Amino acid sequence: LGFGIKEEFDALISSSKQIFITMPAKAAGTTWMKFTKECVGSPVLNESACINKWNCESEWLKSTTLHSNYVNQVKAPQIVASHLTSDKTLIRIIRNSNTHTLIIYQHREETDRLVSAIKHVVQRSHREILFDGTKNLLAEEKLIKLIKSKKDEIGQGQDKILTCDTYDAMKETSPNMIFMNYKHSDRLQKILSKHYCPERLAMDAVRENDFKKKKLTFLVKLPSINNSSGAVVDFHEWLEGKRYMIEWALDMRADATCRSKTKHLENKIFGCSDKAFEVAKNEEN
Repeated sequence: LGFGIKEEFDALISSSKQIFITMPAKAAGTTWMKFTKECVGSPVLNESACINKWNCESEWLKSTTLHSNYVNQVKAPQIVASHLTSDKTLIRIIRNSNTHTLIIYQHREETDRLVSAIKHVVQRSHREILFDGTKNLLAEEKLIKLIKSKKDEIGQGQDKILTCDTYDAMKETSPNMIFMNYKHSDRLQKILSKHYCPERLAMDAVRENDFKKKKLTFLVKLPSINNSSGAVVDFHEWLEGKRYMIEWALDMRADATCRSKTKHLENKIFGCSDKAFEVAKNEEN
């Protein structure tokens, strides 16, 4: 499916009675949860259960609250948007989906997602990795240790969600499931607005990014070598210089499974700028 095939996608949306919009960290999840709340009033987060708001799945998706949420409201929300923190939640949605369920997975290429997550986590946790307590000066050794620990959003990527178990569930269940480039969120908002909240059609697309609201500037202090003072470089320059080696150097994807299937999907999702969707049940190779 592509955005150019509006009639086909409109029909898919209109025929779906329940829509789940899911994504890893740093793939427009905050934007989607805000849009969903404004569009259909879906419950989004249980603030008291969140840790710094980074690992909050919708209460409608948590196994510990599924029953209580279902009985506490007369009508379940038609659209539920949520970050995913593991494959378990997505597998549960897939295995329990029916012919009226549509699952939309917002995808972001993992290296790009990882770099964004590192920037976000450093913004929030920079005090833990300062060089001798100096304001906004990060110690390189501590920074690398933080990244390798997969703290918060850094470790909430596709490798924990798109696993062999996930692909097995897709093959066994053949759900109505769409993989979507997260950059096309604006277009999807318009299509959903048409069917669920037409009053939003004249409004700008929702765009929420906590990172931009609290952006700080950092420098990185490199280690001293041969009694010489270590150099100081801009954090973003440091990170960009290591962008394509960081996963290998820190063995970040050692536990990933079935990556060939994910790459197969990515080749089709990112292969054409206007081709935003791929139906999962057609991806069995």
